Amino acid sequence: MATDTTKRIKERIAELEDKVFITKDFLDIAGYSTVSRFLNRLTLKGTITRIMPGMYCCPCSVERFNRPSVPLIVDALARKFNWHTSNIDPTALNPSKVSTQAMPNWTFVSTGKPAVVQHGNSKIEFKHCRESELIDVDDKNALVIQAIRTLGKNSDDKRAKQRISAMLTEAEKEELVKEASQASSWVYEVISEICES
Repeated sequence: MATDTTKRIKERIAELEDKVFITKDFLDIAGYSTVSRFLNRLTLKGTITRIMPGMYCCPCSVERFNRPSVPLIVDALARKFNWHTSNIDPTALNPSKVSTQAMPNWTFVSTGKPAVVQHGNSKIEFKHCRESELIDVDDKNALVIQAIRTLGKNSDDKRAKQRISAMLTEAEKEELVKEASQASSWVYEVISEICES
């Protein structure tokens, strides 16, 4: 029985070779303590790498600087804590020229509590947002909603609003207004104003 469990965990790790995995990813095979002990043994052998408590990767998936990419870490954290997240970070905002924040700091929105996670030299910040602003919302629309939140409720930055408007087609504006109806009322008002221009 133990051998079968070991074999199945190793097979699962092979399937997750290019991803970051968490203890929870194996709970359909064995209990939490069994999986944890086995993953710790594999870490000591150097078969897998422990990134942070309960989070691992295969050495081959580690990029330069001995760390997996931030999006892989974010995906694993979202699974670990049952968050919905959106890949909204400074690099995603830069194409619309709304934010010029430099790396290595990343900002994401999630349905979880606000949190900051250190990953090597990078800081990953999670800002809380309503579930209605993330679930069933197109990635681009989630980006726009977060950009507006970043600008702030009382922002009078007409240039930023014009840039947001310019990056959207008429069809996208229509869809954005529909999806933003579940956002905060002030966010919805700003979106309506942007989409009318």
